[in-house]
This record gives sequence, structure tokens and C-alpha cells, in this order.
Amino acid sequence: MASELGVQTIQHTNGTDAITVGSTGIITQPKMPFFMIDLIADQGSIADNVPTVIQFNDVVADPDSLWDTSNYRLTVNANTKGYWWVSVNLYTNATDNIENSQVDIRKNGTNVVQNLGQLRASGGSGTPQTEALFSFSAIMDLTTATDYMDVTLKCDVSSGGTTTVNRSGNTYRTYVCGHRLR
Repeated sequence: MASELGVQTIQHTNGTDAITVGSTGIITQPKMPFFMIDLIADQGSIADNVPTVIQFNDVVADPDSLWDTSNYRLTVNANTKGYWWVSVNLYTNATDNIENSQVDIRKNGTNVVQNLGQLRASGGSGTPQTEALFSFSAIMDLTTATDYMDVTLKCDVSSGGTTTVNRSGNTYRTYVCGHRLR
């Protein structure tokens, strides 16, 4: 025997709305924090072979104000702690051939997730590989209030060259984003 439950809002016992079911079936949870942050401008002259925090400082979306644009990190609080899905997209170019390149997502200053860049030659076959592309996601355990995550880049460039993290005008090709899963 089939049964039906008609409900528009589910509330906590304290009277606050926990879940709203729209007439089209879309479920809204008021406290599902999320963020998307990109760069205001290129981040240039990153030293050779030195892990450097990416200066994500342009808030695209962050309704809970969790992203710190001066320390370039997401810090959770008692209301937003939990497991987070995080995605990083980065485009870099260097002054010389990139020997290797990696991006790390760190939790509380410790590397948790590492991704090696896809190296690319900008001038065709036989040209030095001066560009690296990164695109990856991870689930982060940020279950304690004050846990934080940030993103670092480390490029080993021939002849001790430098690297630039490229923003590229009005497109989002270098950004970090995410949302709490639970």
C-alpha cells in the first residue's frame, strides 16, 4: 500500500526551519555552506621549487564568510565543520622549462591531497614545457571548529626560473570552490 506525506517545511524542535520542499520538488537546506574564490590578478614571480600559498582573494560566492582573503584559506566554525568537497583549478606558466609541478591542498598547514600538473608546451613539439594545468577534487575532513584548508603550488623550473599563476581576464580558469557534504 502506497502512502503520501505532504510537507512544505521540516523544522527543528527549536522552531528553526531545517528543510524546505518547494512545489517543484527542490529541497533547500538553509545551512549548506559553499564557496568559490578566484584571483583578483595574476600571482607572479613564485620562487623556484618553493611551496607557495595561492593567493585566492576574489570572493565569487561565500554566503557564510568562511574564506579569509588575507590568509587565503577556508576556516570552518562550529556551524560549518564537517566533510567538504573541494575542487581546485589552476593554470600556471613559467619563465623556463618546468621540470615538475605540484599543487597541494593542505589541512591546518599539512599536505593532505597532492596533484601533479599536466605539463604543456605552448609552442609545439620540441618547445620547452612552460605551462602546467591542474584540475582535481577531493573530500576534506574539516570536522573540528577552526580547521582550515589552503592550496599551495610548487614548481621546479629549469635555471631557477619563476612561475606565475594566471587568472585570465573575466574567465574562471584559476579558482578553488567547494561545499560541505555533511
